[in-house]
Amino acid sequence: MKIIIVGGGKVGYYLLKTLYGKKHKISVIEMDPVKCAMIAEEMDNVNVINGDGTEINDLKEAGADDADVIAAVTGKDEVNFIACQIAKQNFKVSKTIARVNNPKNENVLKVLGVDNVVCSTAFIANIIEQEVLLGSIRSLLTFYHGDLNILEIKVPHDSPSIGKKIMEIKLPRDSIIITIIKNDRPVVPRGDTQIDEDDLVIIMSNKDKINEIKSVLVGEGGSDETKG
Repeated sequence: MKIIIVGGGKVGYYLLKTLYGKKHKISVIEMDPVKCAMIAEEMDNVNVINGDGTEINDLKEAGADDADVIAAVTGKDEVNFIACQIAKQNFKVSKTIARVNNPKNENVLKVLGVDNVVCSTAFIANIIEQEVLLGSIRSLLTFYHGDLNILEIKVPHDSPSIGKKIMEIKLPRDSIIITIIKNDRPVVPRGDTQIDEDDLVIIMSNKDKINEIKSVLVGEGGSDETKG
C-alpha cells in the first residue's frame, strides 16, 4: 500500500514507526529539515520530503498520483484539512485521514469531506492496516474502533465455497452471515442456502477473523476487484 503522511512531529513519527517494516511504501512530508533528517536516518525506506503538505508539488513528489492513503497529522487542523482536500480533489486519493487537535473541528472536517477524522495515532494506523487486510472485501461499517466489522464479499469465480451450502462452509467462530444478495435480491441465509458465483455475502465478524473469512469465501489468491 502507498501511504503519505503529512507531518513528521510526534504523532507522525510514531505513526511511521507503527507502519514501518510492514511492506508499505511510505512517504512523509515535513517542513522541519531537522525532523526530516532524523526520520531519513532512522527509517531508510521512507521517502522523506522536506516540504509543505498543502502544496500540490510537494504532494506530487511524495507520490500522491497513485497513493492509496493520506494521513495528515500535523498540529494544525487547517493544514490537515487542506492537505486531505488537495489529495482528494487533485489526486483522487481514495482514503483521507486527518488528525484533529481541537475537538470542536471534528464535525466540520467530516462535513467538508475528510473520510476519517481521528485523534489517536493507534486508530489512524488501524484504519490504514484495515485497507491492506481487507483486499477483496469491502468494509460497510465498523464498530468499537474497527474491531467489529460488517463486511461485503463478492464471491469470485474461483472461490472454494462455490456450490457449497452454508452449513458446509467452515466460517470462523463468532462470524455471522447476515444476508446474501443473489441477482440483486436479498436472501435470508439458512443452513441449506447455497453459495454461488457473484453472490454478495454480508457478514459480521471481528477484525482478527477477516483473513480466515477471506480464505473461505474468496480463496487464498482472491483478486482485489471488489475492494471498496
